[in-house]
Amino acid sequence: MRTYIRNTLILLVLLALTLFIWITQFRYSTDRTGEVQVSGLQNQVSVGYDSFGIPHITAENEEDLYFALGYVHAKDRLFQMELMRRLAQGQLSEIFGERLIETDTLFRTLGIHRHAKNYVSQIDKSTPAWTALEQYIAGINAYQNEGNLPIEFDILGLAPRPFKAEDSISVSGYLAYSFAVGFRTEPVMTHVAKNLGEDYLDIFDLDMPKQTQLAQVDFTTLESLAKVANHSLLPSAISQYEGSNAWAISGAKTQSGKPILASDPHISYAMPGVWYEAHLKAGDYEFYGFHQALVPVALMGHNRHFGWGLTMFQNDDMDFYVEKLNPNNSNQVVRGDAFETLKQFEETITVKDANPVTIAIRESSIGPIINDIYPGFSKDNKAQPVSLWWAFLHTENPMIEAFYQLSRSENVEEFGKTLEGIHAPGLNFMYADSDDNIAWWSAGLIPKRPAHVAPWLMLDGSSGQDLPTEYYDFSYNPHELNPADGFIISANQRPRTYQDLMVPGYYNLPARADRLIADIGMQNTTNLEQEKQNQRSIRSHYAQRALSTMLNELGDAERAKLPENVLNELNQWQGEFSLDSVAATLFTEWQFATIEQAFADEFGEELFALFTRTRRADHGFYQLVEQSDHPWWHQDGKSLSRTDIVRQSFDIAKDRLTQNLGPNPESWQWQQVHLFEQQHPLGSVKPLDKLFNLGPVAIHGTHAVPNNLSQQLGTGIQWVKHGPSTRRLIDFSHPESSLSILPAGQSGNPFDKHFDDQWEMYINDQYRTVDLNFKADKKLILTP
Repeated sequence: MRTYIRNTLILLVLLALTLFIWITQFRYSTDRTGEVQVSGLQNQVSVGYDSFGIPHITAENEEDLYFALGYVHAKDRLFQMELMRRLAQGQLSEIFGERLIETDTLFRTLGIHRHAKNYVSQIDKSTPAWTALEQYIAGINAYQNEGNLPIEFDILGLAPRPFKAEDSISVSGYLAYSFAVGFRTEPVMTHVAKNLGEDYLDIFDLDMPKQTQLAQVDFTTLESLAKVANHSLLPSAISQYEGSNAWAISGAKTQSGKPILASDPHISYAMPGVWYEAHLKAGDYEFYGFHQALVPVALMGHNRHFGWGLTMFQNDDMDFYVEKLNPNNSNQVVRGDAFETLKQFEETITVKDANPVTIAIRESSIGPIINDIYPGFSKDNKAQPVSLWWAFLHTENPMIEAFYQLSRSENVEEFGKTLEGIHAPGLNFMYADSDDNIAWWSAGLIPKRPAHVAPWLMLDGSSGQDLPTEYYDFSYNPHELNPADGFIISANQRPRTYQDLMVPGYYNLPARADRLIADIGMQNTTNLEQEKQNQRSIRSHYAQRALSTMLNELGDAERAKLPENVLNELNQWQGEFSLDSVAATLFTEWQFATIEQAFADEFGEELFALFTRTRRADHGFYQLVEQSDHPWWHQDGKSLSRTDIVRQSFDIAKDRLTQNLGPNPESWQWQQVHLFEQQHPLGSVKPLDKLFNLGPVAIHGTHAVPNNLSQQLGTGIQWVKHGPSTRRLIDFSHPESSLSILPAGQSGNPFDKHFDDQWEMYINDQYRTVDLNFKADKKLILTP
C-alpha cells in the first residue's frame, strides 16, 4: 500500500512538473532568439533583445521596421492590446461580464469608436505615417496568427480577431478621455457656485469672469453627472493618465556642459504597465521610444541628438451644456429661437454569461447626452439632459502624423512647428538636444470661449451663446526656449500668462513644481546623480506647513492624547513621507478627516465622493487650512471655527488610527498604511492574483511630492493608485547611454522573466542603463 501511495505521489509530481515545463517552455513561452519566417515582410529584420527584454530592431526600410515593431510588441503585450481596444470601443462586458456594462455604456456614449471609424474613412492614406500605422497593425496580426497566444486568451476563452487601424485611433481617444478631468470637476464646482455662492469659491484657484451667467441646473442633474463620474469608472487594472514631472536643464548648469532631460509621467498602475520600450533603426532613422499599446509612434523618447518627455497640459477642452427640452417633443432641445432634433440610435453590448444589453444614445449638435448613461435620472427623476462638448470629437487631430514627424525633427524649431498637429488631449513637451537647446511647449488646441463663460462651470446649451467660437492660433500656446535661468520645469502647474492669455484648465496644486523649482534653482552645477535625487524627492513643504498650522490649533486636551516623543516628531517634521514616519501617517489621516468635516455636509454623498477625486480638493484644503475664518469651516448650519473643526478632526483621525493600527501612536509608521500593488485585469480573482499581480509592499512617497507615489484621498490603508510610469534621465553629453526604469517589466507574460524583472529596482528607486550602442550576442531574425 505504501509503495502504491509513493508511486502515485511520484506520478503526480512528474505530471505537475511536465505541465509546468509545457506551460513555461512551450505553450506560453516568449522566444527571443532564432529565425522565424513571418508573412508580410519584404526583407529580413534583426531584433536584438537586451538583458531586460527591450527590443533593438534594425530593418532595411521603414515598412519592415514598423511591421517588426508590431510583431514584437504583440509578442510581449497582445492581451494588453486586446484589452485597450475593447475599453475604448465599449466591449469589455463581452469578456468580463455584467460588472463592466457601465464602463462600456460610457465609452459607447462618448462615441470614440464612431469617431475612429469616421476618422479612418477620411484620412489621407498616402502619408508615411499612415503606412507606418498599417504596417504596425499588419505585424500585430502576423504575430496573432502565427505566434503563441497569451494565457489570458485561454482563461477568458477569447477568439483572436484581426486588429484594424480604427482600433489604434480608438485607443488615442481613450488617451484623450483619461486626461479630461473636467468630467469630475465641473458638476462639483457648479454645485458650489450655484448652491453655496461666491464666498465658497475663492479657495479653489479658479477664475470667474465678471460677466459669468450660471446655467439653470438643478441638483438632480448635478447628482446624475456625479453618479456617472463616480461609477462609470475605468477598471482599476487599466492605466489612466494622472499627471507628470518633466524638466530640462541647460548645459550652463550641468557638469558635462550639455543639457539634462528628466521625465516621469504619472499614470495609474496596472499589469503590465503602459509603456513598451523599443529601439528602432532603419537607414538614417534611429529612435529609442516609449510606445503605448496599439500606437506605432513613440509618444516620448530620444536619439543621439535630441529627446523629449511629456506631462499633461491640463487645459480644459471639455465642457458640459445643460439642455432645455421642447415641452411638446422630448426628442428636441431648445437652440436659440428654434428647436433642434436630437440624433438617436441604439447600440448593443454583448455581455458574458448574460443577455445582451441594448442602450439608447442621443446626441445634440454639441455632443452626446452624457447623463443618459443612467436612464433612471432622465425618466424617473427628471434630470435635465446634459450634452458633452469635447475638443477631441471636434478637431482633425492628426496625432499619429505629428508624433511620427516629431521623432524625425532636424532641429528645435522644426520640433516646435510640428507640435501644431497635436490638437487633443493637451500635452506639455519638454525638449533638450545636444546643441544645448532646452525648450517647453504646451500643445493642444485652446478653445476660444465667449467672455462671459467660466468653463469650469456647467453651461447653458439652450441660448447658443456659451459655445466655443473657434480656437486660438498655436502661437498663443505657452512655451519657453532657452530661458535665462537655465532650466524649465513642468509638473502640471498652471502656466504663466502668455500673450495676455491665461489658459483655463484643471491644474495641479503647484506643490511638486515649487519643490523642483526650489531644489533645481539652488543647484550651481548638476549631474545625473543629483537629478536622480530630485526625481526621488519625497518631501512636501505644503504638508509640513499645513501640519504646523493644525498643531497650533490643538489644545492641551488633544496634545495629552499623544506621547511626548510623537508630539516632538510632529513639531519637527520636515514633510518627508519616509517609511518610518509617524507624522506622515497622522497628517494624512488628519487631513482627510478635516476635509470630511469641512466639506461633506455642503456636498452630499455623491458630490463629496466626486470632490475628493478632483484636484480642487487639494487646492481647497491647503488654502482653507491657512484661513482662520471661512464659510467652509461652518458645519450643518452651525458657525464653527477652524479651531473647532481641526480639533474635531484630530479626534476622528486618532480614533481611526487606533482602530486600524493599534493604541500605540509610536507604531503608526507610514509603512503600515502606504501600500503598493500592481494589479492585472484578471488579478481580482483568486488564485490568479498570485500569478498576475505584484505586491502589496510598503513604499515611501505620497501625493503631491516629486516622487508622486500617490493615493486617493481617504481613510485607512493608503493604497498607491498612480505614480511614475517610468523614470528617465538623459545627459546629452552622452545620449547613447541614458537611464530608465519601468514599474514592473517589459513583458505582459507572467511566465516570462521580463514580466517583473524591474519591480524590485523600481521600488528601491533604482535605474537601468539604456544603451543605443547595444550589440546582442544572439538575435531574433524575422524573415519573409
